[in-house]
Amino acid sequence: MLFSAVVALAYKHGVIGALDPQPHSLLAGPLGFLLTFRAQQGFDRCQGARRTWDTVLDTSRDMARCVGGADILLSDDKYSFPAGRLIALIQAFGILLEEFVTRIPREDELKELLSEQDLLVLEARRTHRPVALIEIMAQEVARIARAQTTFRESPYFSRLLNCIDQLGHHTTLIHSLTKTPVPPIFYTHALRFLTLYVFTLPLALVDKIPGGALVPVIGLMTWILFGLRELGIKAQYPFSTGLVNAKTVWEEVVFNTRDLLKDAVQKVKKKV
Repeated sequence: MLFSAVVALAYKHGVIGALDPQPHSLLAGPLGFLLTFRAQQGFDRCQGARRTWDTVLDTSRDMARCVGGADILLSDDKYSFPAGRLIALIQAFGILLEEFVTRIPREDELKELLSEQDLLVLEARRTHRPVALIEIMAQEVARIARAQTTFRESPYFSRLLNCIDQLGHHTTLIHSLTKTPVPPIFYTHALRFLTLYVFTLPLALVDKIPGGALVPVIGLMTWILFGLRELGIKAQYPFSTGLVNAKTVWEEVVFNTRDLLKDAVQKVKKKV
């Protein structure tokens, strides 16, 4: 805006002349396409993250309901209340996934849910701990199935394995969304193009717009164009920019699984 004021003042006093606006008219189309394409890519990435996260939440809820509905997991004292163990793993998985996308450590909560052996396994797989916990879930379900023929032959066993497979698949997608960067050449070229266009725009419009109006007009156009660019950038990183609030939506799952665990405990008490 300061540059626009200088251009308007210099043109008024005959220090400089106006540029031909034809090049800016020709370049407006490609620039608009570039910014819109970038924003659309970001929105598609954001929607993909939203759908993937929702699928992880739904699968976790389904897995918790499956655990709560399998009576064999509620009555087997020999295996230290398997339902409670599996629900704790589901809650820990959510905490680890949230920690992975937000980069906020949640060690104290994990210590309340996991055993020392589990924590050692996670520490050894520090780069991607949610995948390590999914493997712990699969091993726990397999251990219970080996010890309990009734559970292995029940539909709950196959449902739990299917849920674990889905969690693994969609966790990989979330990892790809958070770790796969946008090619730098794309946004650096767009930034150079946009900066050059906006910087020279006052020289092309100085003889078309009265001096007093040039500054707010250029300021408004600059705000719109750079705002569109910023929207595209933020949408491409939905978790780190808060467009997908991992913490809020996962707290609901933790709350629901705690209710399921309370119901499971009540079932065990009634049987005893």
